[in-house]
Amino acid sequence: MFHHNQSLLRKGQQSLLFSDSLKDLKNLRTQLYSAAKYLELWYTSDDQKQIVVETLKDHASKAVVNTVDHLGSVTCKVNDLLDAKVDEVSDAEHRISCMNMYACNSIIRGS
Repeated sequence: MFHHNQSLLRKGQQSLLFSDSLKDLKNLRTQLYSAAKYLELWYTSDDQKQIVVETLKDHASKAVVNTVDHLGSVTCKVNDLLDAKVDEVSDAEHRISCMNMYACNSIIRGS
């Protein structure tokens, strides 16, 4: 029972971490759109277009790096969730195997 409760707690924590990572990605998307809109307005209204282009390149490269970092984080969390599920299936298979052995032994002894 204790192991089962720990497993449920771990699942809940992993689910929250995964959900938080997805929210971070959605927030990053909003920030990117906002930055692009700002830079677009700045570019069309300013004579210093080269500075704007360089700034845009800098922001875009940082955004790509942040996105890749977030995707890596989400990937790790998905892998952790999958590993936990594989462990659960393995545990269930082991219990079923034990029950089958017990049932077979009971039948053999009963005969």
